[in-house]
Amino acid sequence: MNRELMWKVAESIRTEEEIGYAQGNWFDYEDRNDDGSYCGTTACVAGHAIFLTGGLRRLVDLDLEMRVSSAAQKELELTPEQASALFAGTVQPYIMRVVFNVPEEHKDKIGHRFGEQGKVWMARVLETIAEHGS
Repeated sequence: MNRELMWKVAESIRTEEEIGYAQGNWFDYEDRNDDGSYCGTTACVAGHAIFLTGGLRRLVDLDLEMRVSSAAQKELELTPEQASALFAGTVQPYIMRVVFNVPEEHKDKIGHRFGEQGKVWMARVLETIAEHGS
């Protein structure tokens, strides 16, 4: 697993400085602002990984779901099972804990989000995987 990139994806999702987070979209962008930035640009975990390793142009070029998923799996150095669990439209905490071998003492960090914003929960999940998963 590429732990360094996993940490970067977590930070990108938490701060939403360059692109927003929406797990249901591989990548979605709207019109440009006057300064050239995109307004309303969002991406899922896979989309953030691709954005961070090649920028917006790469995301636009990889607009098909399977190519984005495959490219992100390669960049994050994930097994097919890990990629499937992490890139799912609805992330299942139990499956995440199992496929990333998160130790029992850290499983609560990948529990249900219970009112947390989705981006905060997902960032915490990614940080836990990067630190304790395998």
